[in-house]
Amino acid sequence: MNIVLVGPPASGKGTQAKMIAQKFDLVHISTGDLLRNIVTQKSDLANQIKALIDNGQMVSDGLITELLKQHLNSIDHKNGILLDGYPRTLAQAKTLNDFFKVDLVFEFTLSEQTLVNRVLDRYVCSKCGKSYIMSEHNSQNCSECGAKLVQRADDTEQIAKSRYQDYIQKTFPILEFYRELKGFHKLDAEKPIMEVFDEICEIVKSNI
Repeated sequence: MNIVLVGPPASGKGTQAKMIAQKFDLVHISTGDLLRNIVTQKSDLANQIKALIDNGQMVSDGLITELLKQHLNSIDHKNGILLDGYPRTLAQAKTLNDFFKVDLVFEFTLSEQTLVNRVLDRYVCSKCGKSYIMSEHNSQNCSECGAKLVQRADDTEQIAKSRYQDYIQKTFPILEFYRELKGFHKLDAEKPIMEVFDEICEIVKSNI
């Protein structure tokens, strides 16, 4: 079974994706993670992508699609794929249909203010990269390695708002494309994590 998650940044897609993939033995592909891995490389292309990400801009449809295709060709995904962060545009959604069968689509809905609040509340360890929600963590240091917690360069209010508007303008149109799909489902991402997860699990089980 192949699943696509669609929604604005900080809507919980990544958290839900990991839980869903583990429960149903799916391969979780986060295009955000793919891009962050690429920018650790030393090349002109990596520098260009890093500059786009740091400024809250989207990588071109052609580039991200090629990266996804290469990754799919390099892994075993016979039990199914869960896509988190792709497609983000109508062009990507249409291209995806050419090489990938989509069974279920989950739309995560979230207000702009909640998005901003969540982005400003998330930090990462400067050494090991572990993620934290600062309102739930009583220290400025990592509980695993003790290093200082920092915000990612692109986790600012301005960039968060810019990404939300990008989502509305560029990603929202793909929902019209997917709404005719029998497996399309809308979720309230303002709800607690486990409540959203339980709702998703019931839907997935009914489609297996």
